[in-house]
Amino acid sequence: VGSEGTCALLLEAQVRLVHSPPHRAVVVLGFPDELGGVERLAEVLAHEPLALEGFDGELVALLREHHLHARGVATLPEGEGWLLVELGGESRDE
Repeated sequence: VGSEGTCALLLEAQVRLVHSPPHRAVVVLGFPDELGGVERLAEVLAHEPLALEGFDGELVALLREHHLHARGVATLPEGEGWLLVELGGESRDE
């Protein structure tokens, strides 16, 4: 298993399978800095997101510097810290 530069060897694992909703949406929340997302995390978790990922202005600055994903970067809300929040439900309305 590897995550952001760390690695581990698993010899045994127990998993709990959960229902995967058929309809999904991703919301991008912008904050003045990367800690802004942390401060509002309890509010975000109250909506029971399926997935949650945070990133900071340094990553976005590197993308801009290397001219990568320009259209996606241009659509980010203002800020220097972001949370990508994936939500889901049984219908689009939900």
